[in-house]
Amino acid sequence: MKGTPNESTTYGTSLSLGKGLPSVYVGVSDVEAAKVPWGKVEFNPARVVDPQGWQLAPVDTVRSTVLDAVAKALDVCDPAVLDVDEMRVQRLDVARDFSTEHSEFYVRGLAPVHRPWARRNLVHFDPGRKGAQTLMVGSGAGVVRLYDKAAETEGKAPAGTLRWEAECRAEWVSKYGDIKTVADVNAERVAELARNRWEWSAMGTDVGAMERVVERAQRSGLSQRELLSFLGYVTLLANGSGQVAHRNTASKYRKISKDLGVSIAELEDGSAQFMGRLDWESGSEYLHAC
Repeated sequence: MKGTPNESTTYGTSLSLGKGLPSVYVGVSDVEAAKVPWGKVEFNPARVVDPQGWQLAPVDTVRSTVLDAVAKALDVCDPAVLDVDEMRVQRLDVARDFSTEHSEFYVRGLAPVHRPWARRNLVHFDPGRKGAQTLMVGSGAGVVRLYDKAAETEGKAPAGTLRWEAECRAEWVSKYGDIKTVADVNAERVAELARNRWEWSAMGTDVGAMERVVERAQRSGLSQRELLSFLGYVTLLANGSGQVAHRNTASKYRKISKDLGVSIAELEDGSAQFMGRLDWESGSEYLHAC
């Protein structure tokens, strides 16, 4: 915005916290109209606590890592606020890991669930997470992701590790966690923020195996007539109706199901008739019959 009162100059650099430790990003924006520069220190506390790993940082370790990060930032800037506890929290990510044998089932099956005010709702192979299949919902104030952590870490995390992660910007952090400064970052408030965003994200909703079939079929490119016919076929199979189509038609549907990654054998023997949900308290899945 050169030549206007909002003209700004931005500086940024990454500084290493030490050998084997992650970098800290330090950024400063000098806005002409504001008269006072604005700066930030951004880093991942989890990689400071566990540099070569994948696990999360316990809340009680965050303040000490922030102190280290800010001390490093002092090499290149001189902040007006020297007391770390008074520095504003502009972003705080909270996460929970779940153990499941059905990662894709939840990533795909939870996509159609309604979330109020969610402007983004998509399932994709996230390049920022090494291609891990990811469900992302949210808006400019923050996003929630559900993704295969084993795939994202290329096997460092145990197989079946599904990570729920909320990237909370200032509005979410303040409104749902009552966190404004570093001094406010404690276990109770972080837990309140995480639980609120978990409930909003609706990722503890029951998902049925047939919902997975419907979701995949809707994305398949089938015509409306083919879609209705195929879904009618698999619904009858799943409810034990036996031979429900001529063998030529059944052969066609078997090919479609194979292309969609849907097991006709599961549908025929009824094993697809279960519901599953992610349980926040235990960090595991809960399966039950329909």
